[in-house]
Amino acid sequence: MDENQNITDVSPDIIRRAFQPNFFGLVQTTTSLLPLLRKATHAVILNVSTDVASNTRQSRPETSYHLVAYNTSKAAANPYTVSLAHELRKEDIKVNAVIPGSPLPS
Repeated sequence: MDENQNITDVSPDIIRRAFQPNFFGLVQTTTSLLPLLRKATHAVILNVSTDVASNTRQSRPETSYHLVAYNTSKAAANPYTVSLAHELRKEDIKVNAVIPGSPLPS
């Protein structure tokens, strides 16, 4: 992970390593499973997002989560999920994302 590095200090290799599982892995998994999902009677695709991919959260100066590579790789997955939902709606395949929250303090 990029460990709170400034965007100008993060190497393209670090960004690629974050995008591989978080975006391209998502695309590859979806593409591979789509033939099976199209045959299913109640198909659902549920992608895992994160609140650190939020533009709102990133624009807050007090946030401590400026993980450029991770945040952008997860943010890229959000419009992919929305586009997939629009495209697969006519096939009755439901697509959504879940954003796990921080655990509540005990």
